[in-house]
Amino acid sequence: MKKSQFVGFLLTLFFGPFGLLYSSVPMALTLIIIGFLIGLMTAGLGAIVIWPISILVGFFTVSRWNEKVSRRMDY
Repeated sequence: MKKSQFVGFLLTLFFGPFGLLYSSVPMALTLIIIGFLIGLMTAGLGAIVIWPISILVGFFTVSRWNEKVSRRMDY
């Protein structure tokens, strides 16, 4: 089943790296950990960098998921 780009965008827009759980659990966990570590080192200012990265990663992981689903449907 294909995933919605719009839903992926909204989830990452409002929840940042946690919104990536919709499209890619490994990427979500990676960015959550990186965001936590950077947040500790920058007193939370790292979220300014991690949040937009999460949105971009969410877009690409949903696209990749939809491509895989399309290929499976072709067989």
